[in-house]
Amino acid sequence: MRTDLSVVVLKLRPYALHAGTIGIARSVGRLGVDVHVLGDRKSAAVARSRYVRSVTELPSPKGSPEQLAQWIRQQAPAGRPLLVPVDDLGATFVQQHADTLHEAYRFARLPAGLAAGLVDKATLADLAQSAEVPSPTHLVPTTLEHVDDFLVDATFPVVVKMRNPDLFDAARGVRSVEIADDAATVRELCLRHMVDGSPNCLLQEYIPGGPETVWMVNAYVDATSELRFAASGRKLRQRPPYIGATSLGICERNVAVMEQTARLVRHIGYRGILDIGWRFDARDGRYKLLDFNPRIGATFRLFVGRSGMDVLRACYLHMSAQALAVDQVPDGRTWINELNDLSSVGTYLRERDLTRREYLRSLRGVGEPVWLARDDLAPALSILWMAGRRALRSPGQPSGSAAAAVDGEPARASGCRRRERRADAMRLPNLLIIGVSKAGTTSLFTYLSQHPEVCPGAVKEVRYFNPLRQGEPLEPVDTYAANFVGCEEVRYAVEATPSYFWGGQVMAAGIDEVLGPDVRIVLCLRNPVERCWSWYRFSRSRTRVPKSMTFEEYLDRSEELWLSGAVPSIEKQPYWGLGGGCYDDFLDPWVSRYGDRLQVIFFDDLVADAHGTLRTVCEWLGLDPAPLAQVNYRAENRTENVYRFRWLRQHAMATNRRSERFFRQHWRLKRFLRRTYYAVDRSRRDELMTPEALARMVEFYRPHLQRLDAQLIRLGLQLPEAWRNPSTAPNVPPRVTATRLSRGS
Repeated sequence: MRTDLSVVVLKLRPYALHAGTIGIARSVGRLGVDVHVLGDRKSAAVARSRYVRSVTELPSPKGSPEQLAQWIRQQAPAGRPLLVPVDDLGATFVQQHADTLHEAYRFARLPAGLAAGLVDKATLADLAQSAEVPSPTHLVPTTLEHVDDFLVDATFPVVVKMRNPDLFDAARGVRSVEIADDAATVRELCLRHMVDGSPNCLLQEYIPGGPETVWMVNAYVDATSELRFAASGRKLRQRPPYIGATSLGICERNVAVMEQTARLVRHIGYRGILDIGWRFDARDGRYKLLDFNPRIGATFRLFVGRSGMDVLRACYLHMSAQALAVDQVPDGRTWINELNDLSSVGTYLRERDLTRREYLRSLRGVGEPVWLARDDLAPALSILWMAGRRALRSPGQPSGSAAAAVDGEPARASGCRRRERRADAMRLPNLLIIGVSKAGTTSLFTYLSQHPEVCPGAVKEVRYFNPLRQGEPLEPVDTYAANFVGCEEVRYAVEATPSYFWGGQVMAAGIDEVLGPDVRIVLCLRNPVERCWSWYRFSRSRTRVPKSMTFEEYLDRSEELWLSGAVPSIEKQPYWGLGGGCYDDFLDPWVSRYGDRLQVIFFDDLVADAHGTLRTVCEWLGLDPAPLAQVNYRAENRTENVYRFRWLRQHAMATNRRSERFFRQHWRLKRFLRRTYYAVDRSRRDELMTPEALARMVEFYRPHLQRLDAQLIRLGLQLPEAWRNPSTAPNVPPRVTATRLSRGS
């Protein structure tokens, strides 16, 4: 076998750990073929593979499509290599610019517009109908009124599919496939799919059944539209669960889907590598077409013949004018994407669609894992190394050296990242809890994180935007995105940094510029008198305020800082108790910039009815509140009494900071250690607020609360009555039950 022809992988979609790319490198790399990757990061795990000769990042900015095509052409190694796109955007791009690229690369040229038509779900359904191939019934809405008409007689559930992924920025957080159980959800999803006034989605009939009803066909088709190598198999598990890509698959010959695939490709004149999805409909006994990917699939290494043949090797041999031998894929061969399967198996266990014993049994004898390979350990070790660095990195504001080291690049200071940069980064958050501290933000973050459609950041307080308060530049946006690895397929990625609120206009503008128009903001406010007292006790218990300082002395220092007009530095932050309650001075910039994207809630409501408050937030976010019905609404980050041993408290806090990522995954262990620690190092007595201090704060906040009341009225809200004239000092309450928040949280 000749191996002088190189292979160039083209990756235009930002996906950090793409199974297809590493599969390509190992498939032909093991034969001695040079493999080059265009469009991935030089710090990516696949770049560590022994079978990858080079990794070249896309130019930034990419320029016009014609300029990008010329750039891709210039990267071609000598000898007119084989060009292999691994995503739909790349597949359609190559066909659209075939005249430019064909002189430098080898690839199968398709009839004009066919690749784009196969990617577009509506056009695909029409092609299937013309080929007399079964497919689910569907509707392509052109307006929201069209959607409303459909919903009058709709049968639920309904599948909402993104019609054309190329119209959406990958960072917008819109899933390509969603299952809606009611009319309100369908309409909300269509609204989120709006592009230029029209829904970029397709409403499809729901076919009941689990992952085992989903069949895949991978094939290489020659210039006469004949299947030269083909195999079929089933999805056993998916990520996201039930609707996503294969995380565990098995080879199994299915004559019916193979025949339908052959009939379809002959009808449309397809040639090259393909990846098709079918679903068995038990209601009529037919296999119905779900997807047609005009490119190599991420799971193509599931389908490997007894002699090592797969669709890429078949394409390579055919394109280099070598003999293509017949090879049979054995039934029962399995393939697993370890990372995706690990993140999705919990859902299958919770839904009782999988037992622990069945899960362990499914891992036995796996034919091929994606990342772990005995002859190519470097990519897997690279993933473990990056995950370990992220887990151990301090949870404070990402530092240049530590954060950038995760991605293997030197730190670079820069200003706010433009939205165009988001496509070159991993997932960024689209839900921020911006404040205020000691107003239940930790509890709110913890509760929301338990919703299956919400993915929390690796740490609660990323503090990425905090430099804007001091007029300093931001770190590279990739250091921010590194906190949300694994959130790519979830509707909302969330972080909670309470100090963002006090950044005012510059902070509101900076967040909007970096995260774009889809970001949503939650602001939780607490009676400023209670908040000031809680912040004092919190700072004192954290050794940031002298243990000997009385509350009256603290108010003196706090008022002095407020009157100076200075933005509090890290060193002065503990004395922001009084000034931090002047919400009226900071609210207007957030309201004017975010409008309906801003949700204001009150700590009082979170205490009195946590589930009701979370239900309101979920409805505002377009989420089903039902998954949070069973959440244990216990207080998080409660303020404890002052320490007995300063050195022990400092060591405990340092350990908590360094291990926050670990403890967020093992919260039961953290609660046990917390209880054990406070049994040893918590004073049995603590200071109480005097009536004089209470009167002083009430007088200080009176004009601020009057202005805040007017601001809230414009938002359709009302200032809680208890804020206007607190009758008693908010001293430490008795310990609360697990279903009720503490006033000290």
